Amino acid sequence: VFEAHAVLMKIERTAKAAAKYCKGSDSEMAALRAFSDRLASDPLIGKLRVVHPRMEEALAIARSASCDGYTPVVIKDPDFGQHFRLELTLRPLTKAEWEAGGPRTQLMCFVRIFNWPLSLLRTIAVDTEADNFNNNWIKDCRGRDVQNGGLADIFSNLIVLTIALSPLPITLEDVQIREFATFDTPPLKGARPGVLVVEKAPPVDGGRFENWEVPNAPTRSGCYRISGGTKVHYKMSSKEVPNCTDLLSFSKFGLPVPSFLLPVDTFKNILASKIQESLKLMYAGGLVDRWAETGYQERMGPSAPNASFYKAVEAVMRASAPPKRAP
Repeated sequence: VFEAHAVLMKIERTAKAAAKYCKGSDSEMAALRAFSDRLASDPLIGKLRVVHPRMEEALAIARSASCDGYTPVVIKDPDFGQHFRLELTLRPLTKAEWEAGGPRTQLMCFVRIFNWPLSLLRTIAVDTEADNFNNNWIKDCRGRDVQNGGLADIFSNLIVLTIALSPLPITLEDVQIREFATFDTPPLKGARPGVLVVEKAPPVDGGRFENWEVPNAPTRSGCYRISGGTKVHYKMSSKEVPNCTDLLSFSKFGLPVPSFLLPVDTFKNILASKIQESLKLMYAGGLVDRWAETGYQERMGPSAPNASFYKAVEAVMRASAPPKRAP
């Protein structure tokens, strides 16, 4: 996305310069106008123009996010290997981060996962082929709907997830547009080449947004839609264990409930537990050790709709591989 946007900006600057040079030549000006019209009307380029600012915003969140001074929940699970580790920290937004007029509870969540036993390519395939994901792999999932994009949508998708916060009598609905960008050069300090996965709530309560159909917000008692959410995930090959993935995740979101109904420490422990339990469900469901049975591999072949994206992910994995030692 970032490289393509830079090329697009260069092409547009060149076209403007050429227009000045070609003044007086009707045929050349007509060709330039036709070219500019094509740039303006091409749906893929149009999608690039709206995705790029969201990616820039996501990186700004990731670069400025900090949970210093807050104690994380740390989870180690031998089912995922002796090197697996999950750390989750949750805090209220600061005054500078607070969205005026936004939800009554606004939070920042920081998650780090080390050595998830699935390669980066397969991890990204699970994100991309969202309609193939098994709802039973999400703890307390009450519903999940997916609209898949494709090349014209830069491989993005829209996901509507409803999840119960048991044991609390609260259900949350999360509506997210998921978009991707690959990086041969890491955009975050301390990271490695990887894939940026951005999940952002559409700015409408229902109806059409860009090329997506957003469902109306829930009205039943006890069910709340997460507001103004942005989740920024950066995924990269593990530097400790082959064919494993490390993840950095920064989430900024709001809930239309007062904080006394959902204290930060209570919510933090619930989130950490649900992530761990969902990972266990994925593992037990065969996502790791019975990959061939999950249906993902068939969608990753050379003639599959998203094949070009998976080639880009493979290039990222090669960029992060340690250099071979001389014999």
